[in-house]
Amino acid sequence: RQKAEWAQNSAVSTNRFLAHLSHEIRNPLSGLLGLLRIAESESDEPKQQQRLALVRSAGQQIAALVEDVLVHARREPLPLRLEKLSLQALASEAADRHRPQAQARGIEMILSGSPDHSVLGDRTRLLQILDNLMGNALKFTERGQIQVGWEASGGQVLLWVQDDGPGIPSDRRETIFAERGQLQADGRGLGLGLSIARQLAEAMGGDLVLADPMPGRRGARFLLQLQAAGPGDVPKKPPSTPKSPCGHRRWLLVEDDPVQRASLQHELAAAGMQIEAVGNALTALPLLQADPALGLLTDLGLPEIDGLTLVRMLRGQDGEHHRPIVVLTGRALPAEQAEALDAGANRVLCKPIEPERLCQALSAFGRPAAV
Repeated sequence: RQKAEWAQNSAVSTNRFLAHLSHEIRNPLSGLLGLLRIAESESDEPKQQQRLALVRSAGQQIAALVEDVLVHARREPLPLRLEKLSLQALASEAADRHRPQAQARGIEMILSGSPDHSVLGDRTRLLQILDNLMGNALKFTERGQIQVGWEASGGQVLLWVQDDGPGIPSDRRETIFAERGQLQADGRGLGLGLSIARQLAEAMGGDLVLADPMPGRRGARFLLQLQAAGPGDVPKKPPSTPKSPCGHRRWLLVEDDPVQRASLQHELAAAGMQIEAVGNALTALPLLQADPALGLLTDLGLPEIDGLTLVRMLRGQDGEHHRPIVVLTGRALPAEQAEALDAGANRVLCKPIEPERLCQALSAFGRPAAV
């Protein structure tokens, strides 16, 4: 019994730690991505826009990796959004992120393959896999080339990444996809990323394997097997800043982090939303009480009065059941999200969040009723 209680307490402590870690990483990352989107949209210089887009893409990959590590630690299924995607465009985007470092080291990155093929997959997760494979290839290649190629094979599309590094020793070929990557003698290793990359590929109906090098080449070659997209699959539209208003309701944003507050308010106002922003619940309460039609968009981790308490206080007052309340949180634990819904929130969204997704969620509440 003592062992069972200890195991239960240990699990609770681990979940609390993961929630805290999630919050501490997601919050600044959310603000950073927001400011990058603003800088990108306000820049008139094409080269500067391209650089900012690459930095933002890298930040999104960090956010995806954080999510995967947390999901992996909780032993939960990896969340996916399957879309019809251009593999050539994805490979080019991933290669563009690594090409400056490759050029600085005199390493040539080559993309080659048959005409463009569409695959069925999650855009962010596929970029994460490609980023991991290209990053590992660059890590272990001192000189020479890194080649990325693809071709159709039956109902699949095969993509490979071939490097000119030392290759994978025969005694490690069976263990490189283990959850705990083994270090090389020089301290370098493939780490957890390769294990997650294979899990992502399998979750999308594909696989990731270590293949033999191409004829006349040494080094490592990883082969990514993906589902070919069928004619009925809907193409994914490229992400863009929302142009239509996020509904017709006025909203109050309560966010204590000044970077996130400024970036989110700017993006939502640019999307056509009527939005006011404050840094704590004490300032928010009188504004909300004075206007029953004002929607609430709140973080959970607020000082003095936290977001959960704010939601409960509002729902406990007369006439407050009609007010839309949307919670933004850096805490990824399902139990805490369920607690926010039980307290009276209409929606719970995890940070970092793209403005398009947030606008879509807020527009669902429509116009406020006449008071």
